[in-house]
Amino acid sequence: MKNICFLTGCIIFNTLLAYGQMDVSAGVSLYNSQNFNMGLNAGISLNNFYLDISSNLKGGSGNRLSSSSNYPLDTKRDFIFLMNTGYNVQIKEKWFITPIIGIGWTWDIYQNISGYLKYYYRDPRSFFNIGLSTKFFLNDDVGIIVGGGLNELFKASIVYKL
Repeated sequence: MKNICFLTGCIIFNTLLAYGQMDVSAGVSLYNSQNFNMGLNAGISLNNFYLDISSNLKGGSGNRLSSSSNYPLDTKRDFIFLMNTGYNVQIKEKWFITPIIGIGWTWDIYQNISGYLKYYYRDPRSFFNIGLSTKFFLNDDVGIIVGGGLNELFKASIVYKL
C-alpha cells in the first residue's frame, strides 16, 4: 500500500512539474489566538496559483484522547489549522504580490487531570483569513515570502523553485 501511495504521489508531482513553473516554501507563522501561538507553514505555487497550509501543532501532555474526559481542565491553549489560497501577481521579474484568502479551524485543548496524562480537543470553530504576502527571489532559485492577514498575523517562509 505504501508503494502505491508513493507511486501515485510521484506521478502527481511529475505531472505538476511538467505543467509549468512550480515552487515550494516552508516557514513560520504567528496567529491571532488566545495565546498568540507560533506555528509552521508549507506552501506550493504552480504557475500563478498559490496554496499553503499552516498549523501551530499544539497539544496537551500525554496521549491524545478521541473523546472528552470526566475530569477536564481547560489549558487556555488552542490548536489551529489553516489553509490559504491566492494568486501570484508579478510586479517585477523576481517580485510577486499575492492576495490571500483562506479558511481555518481552531479547537480548545483540554487536559484530563485524573489518572494518566491525556488531552483532547473540544469546541471547534471555523474562521476566514484574508491577507497579503509578497514573494521576492534573491537569485534564480531561492527567495523569501513575507506576509500577514486577519488571523494569520505574520508569515515568513523560504521559497525554492523546482
